[in-house]
Amino acid sequence: RALALLKFSDQPLLVDVGGNIGQSVLSLYTVFPDATVVSFEPNPAVFHKLQRLTRKFPRLTVIPNGLSDQTGEAELFVPAYNGNILTGLASFDYENAKSWLSPERVLRFDPAKLTVLSKRLSLVRLDDCGLQPDFIKIDVQGLEPRVLAGGLTTIRTYRPVIMAETI
Repeated sequence: RALALLKFSDQPLLVDVGGNIGQSVLSLYTVFPDATVVSFEPNPAVFHKLQRLTRKFPRLTVIPNGLSDQTGEAELFVPAYNGNILTGLASFDYENAKSWLSPERVLRFDPAKLTVLSKRLSLVRLDDCGLQPDFIKIDVQGLEPRVLAGGLTTIRTYRPVIMAETI
């Protein structure tokens, strides 16, 4: 509902950091059907699902990188519980990836059923992407400050609306 309150040019550039399987992309195109959306999703397990949305939305670009405050590589940690891989809780921070699953949040939690998978993936800085965003959504499981730090010049220059998850 908050998206509908935003006013942009006829064809805004919307950036989706932490695209997952495209939940935010679908919401963005529902409200802004003429937008260009650039979605960053480093996890190959969900990147391909997200990329399929480009068939329906030709103004969508999906980039297989994570955003951070520096360019390079980092380990992405993906929790799994009882054999179910939980890509929406993946994080470049190990503790963040596993801490959501706990006795406080999962009925009859059994720590023996929790595993954390990992994969080394590429990171880039928003400032190095050459984008002029009107809006940036950031949901990266606790590492939002690093994404913001890597995009300070872009943010100062273009003054986008920012919607970020907080813990």
